[in-house]
Amino acid sequence: MFKDISVLMMGAASDEALLAAAAQLSRHFQARLSPIQVVDLPELPYNTWAILPDPGITKAHDAIRQQAAQLAERAGRQLAGMQLDAAPFQRMEALYTDPWTVAAKECFCTDLIIAGRSGTGPPAQRETQGIATLILQSGRPILLLPGEAKPQGQPAKIVVAWTPTRESARAVHDALPFLRQADSVDILALVDDSNAEENRRALPLIVAHLDRHGVKAKPVVQASLGMDIASLVLAHAKTMHAELVVAGGYGHSRFREWALGGVTRELLLTSHLPVFLSH
Repeated sequence: MFKDISVLMMGAASDEALLAAAAQLSRHFQARLSPIQVVDLPELPYNTWAILPDPGITKAHDAIRQQAAQLAERAGRQLAGMQLDAAPFQRMEALYTDPWTVAAKECFCTDLIIAGRSGTGPPAQRETQGIATLILQSGRPILLLPGEAKPQGQPAKIVVAWTPTRESARAVHDALPFLRQADSVDILALVDDSNAEENRRALPLIVAHLDRHGVKAKPVVQASLGMDIASLVLAHAKTMHAELVVAGGYGHSRFREWALGGVTRELLLTSHLPVFLSH
């Protein structure tokens, strides 16, 4: 069961909706909510001829801090009216540092991290790379909510993208609080000639394991036929009207995922559904 939930606000337009969704889930699981605002203070250009930084850097950072303070004040008012167990609002500055690395270090002592994505497609690639940092460095499961998504608490229908790998096993285990309370769970195994035998042997085992945890999961075997795995997962989720996709995060090296493409990367870039990832 989730007892500590952290929500990350990175200064996006969707932060208010993200906080509301996190509060709703925290209330559902009777968990303590820790709101964390990460303020990105990027390194701005130096004056080429100066030994000291350009004074404009200080002014730019002051403007960013002022805007962040206004957003934090608004979030504080929002939290005050929610009547839930919430930790004090934290503001963390990422000065000349990757903000997602700062966020990861603040989330070691939580059960679930809720983060948002402002959009999908190529414009979101830099943000998606940041989320990859969070997944790999936090050691915690991540629930990613697209900006346009409006989750209503516990998802009723869930699809699990299953492969007999460490990452999938970890994701299923971490997602048990959601899986136990869902009305329907599909364990989707996408098979080809290279993994068909292994998947057919492993699929009944994970279904039986979930049954012992009170999860009535349905095994689904689908031929991948060399097609993009993330697209097949999302197509199945659409067919079953799923409200959440559960998947292992980064089964290959991060470099290979980003250079050659991978399921995690494509889910982050293209999913219009909430995605639960664990590494």
